[in-house]
Amino acid sequence: MSLTCKHGKSAETPKDGDEIFRSEEAHTYESTHISTPCKNKVLHEVCKKDDGFGPIERALEEIRSKNYSNKPTRLDSFFAFNCKQCAEDYREYTNNNNDSIYTFKIKKCQHSLIADFGLRDSLLSTLDGRLPKDDVLIKYLTPDDLIEKVAQAYWGGRPSGDFFKERVSKPELLLMGEFELINEDPSKFSEGV
Repeated sequence: MSLTCKHGKSAETPKDGDEIFRSEEAHTYESTHISTPCKNKVLHEVCKKDDGFGPIERALEEIRSKNYSNKPTRLDSFFAFNCKQCAEDYREYTNNNNDSIYTFKIKKCQHSLIADFGLRDSLLSTLDGRLPKDDVLIKYLTPDDLIEKVAQAYWGGRPSGDFFKERVSKPELLLMGEFELINEDPSKFSEGV
């Protein structure tokens, strides 16, 4: 099953030599190896505990470690996108419109996963009340059961439209390996100059 973004680009399994795109704010946790320095920040969207990861991230990691241990962990991955427009969408989603978009070349891809960020986002929005309960297509689930089902779908590569009304897939790449910074999008600097 392939995930396709709203720009019509099908997310493909990344390989050495591919170019990938990333917003400056895209979350990277620990052991990403980048051969050219750039700013990397940790995104704590749902951070409530001292470990720096919120309940959704912990739930996703728990499901991954039990059922998908061959997949790269979200807690230790380099997050990127197959197309520049998706990186721009993510930048807009995180309200960091002044952030740059970086282009990287994959030097060595050790592990990868294509997953639908829309699942994680919609699950979080449902649990904190921002997404109406009527938008959840699977009814009569407890919050714990919904987390379990959505986490299984996330790691299995299913689209968010399987669970939430009118959701467009937001394919993200979780990568472990070595990456070379090729360039930074200069459009951030073109305004007001």
